[in-house]
Amino acid sequence: SAGGQPYETGWFAGRGAIAAGARAIGRITTHRPDLMLSDGDLDAVDVSLAALNGERIIIPKATMSCTDLTALPAHGGVVLIRQDRAGTCDLGSVLTRLAGQAHQRHLHPRALRSLTA
Repeated sequence: SAGGQPYETGWFAGRGAIAAGARAIGRITTHRPDLMLSDGDLDAVDVSLAALNGERIIIPKATMSCTDLTALPAHGGVVLIRQDRAGTCDLGSVLTRLAGQAHQRHLHPRALRSLTA
C-alpha cells in the first residue's frame, strides 16, 4: 500500500512497482519472486496484481528489529526480521535466539519457502 512500511515496494513507487520489481529481479537473478509481502492492508487491486503475477501474499504476524528482538507470537506465524537503517545485522545470532524462543514455546521454525510450496 502507498502508506505502508518501507519494506513494501508500493511505498516507493505505487502498485505498478510491485510487478516491475518482480520482473527486474527475475531478469537479474533468473528467479522471479513468487511471494508478495504485505502489511495486511490489501484491496481487490492488490490481490488481483498478486494473482496476475502468480504470487502468494504473505502477511507477517510479527515484525521485529534485527537489533531489538521481541517475543515470538504465542501461536506461531510468519515473523519478519527487519534490518535497521543504521548498523549491521548478525542474522545467524538472531536466528539462534529466535530458535531458542521457539523451542521454549514448543514451536517449530521453518523456512518460509517450505510453508508456501
